[in-house]
Amino acid sequence: MANVFVIYASPVVRLGIRQLVEREQRHRVCGEACDAGAAMHVAAREAADVVVADVAKDAEVEVLASVFARVPVVAFQSGRWRPAAAHAVVAKDGEVRELHQAIDAVLRGERYQSRTPASPQPHDALSAREREVLTMILAGARPKQIAHVLNLSVKTISTHRFRIMRKLGVEGDVMLTRYAIRHALVSSD
Repeated sequence: MANVFVIYASPVVRLGIRQLVEREQRHRVCGEACDAGAAMHVAAREAADVVVADVAKDAEVEVLASVFARVPVVAFQSGRWRPAAAHAVVAKDGEVRELHQAIDAVLRGERYQSRTPASPQPHDALSAREREVLTMILAGARPKQIAHVLNLSVKTISTHRFRIMRKLGVEGDVMLTRYAIRHALVSSD
C-alpha cells in the first residue's frame, strides 16, 4: 500500500481525491496541503511515496520535487499546459481511472500522460503559419519585419494578425499579450 500526499487548493476537491485514492484500498492518503508552501511544513512528518498535485507551472513541480525528495509527482493538467517536470500528467477533465493509472505507473518508475485530451482552447485553432506569426508578434517584431523574415507581404502578415485576434477573441496587442501569458504561450518575464 503506497502513501499518497495530496496538494490541491480546494478542500472539497482534496476530499474527493482522498476518496478516489482510498476507494480501492490499494493506496492511502498520508497527508494533504492546499499548496506547495503548506506542504513544506507537513511533508517532513509524512512518508509519501507519491505526490498528487494541482500545479500551474513547472517551477511549482520543481519545488515539490525538492520538498519531497525523490518522490514522483502526479500533476493535474490545466488547459493545454503539460508539466514537463512531472512524472505523470492527468487531465482535470479526464476519467477517474486515469488517476489510479498514473499513480500505479509512477510507483513502477514509469511516466504517464493522460489519454484524455484537455478541453480545446481558442489558440488550438491557429494554423502553423498563424502560430509562427503570433510568436514573432509576441517577441515584439513589427509586421514589416515579420514579412521580411517569412518572405511574405506586409498585407499577408496583417491578414494573419487579424485572423489570430479573431480566433483568440482579443482586440489589440495588449489583450493579445495578456491572452498569451494567461495560456502560457509565453512567459510573463
